[in-house]
Amino acid sequence: MSEVASSSSSTSRSYSHKSPEARSRDLVFPAHKPIPDRPIGVPRQGGTKVPVKKIPIRLLKDKPEVPENYENDAWLRLQAAVKAILSHRPINESLEELYKDCKNLCSQKQASLLYTKLFSEIESHVTEERNKLVTLVL
Repeated sequence: MSEVASSSSSTSRSYSHKSPEARSRDLVFPAHKPIPDRPIGVPRQGGTKVPVKKIPIRLLKDKPEVPENYENDAWLRLQAAVKAILSHRPINESLEELYKDCKNLCSQKQASLLYTKLFSEIESHVTEERNKLVTLVL
């Protein structure tokens, strides 16, 4: 037993005399830190920097044209979606398409018209629900 005790105490003594670099190599890496694939301080690309390629950004000269009845069609899709949401029914259109419709209408400077229509749609739903509650109470 004394041999086991003396061997364990000798390993702890020898460990304390190791340099910090030698001790860090002996330690197991924690689970939250990835094991590095290269020594610390060595660059990943062999010490040379790759020049950054600049990409020129050109603005569109003309706005993309939309069909004549796009505003009306987009509003009908949005109105159906709003009514479905307010009545707890599934939406027929994808949310991405509805988002694109809103974005396109706003880019065509129709944001105030869209806001007014959405506001009136929600307002009519709220007054309808309020009237239902009032008739139930009376």
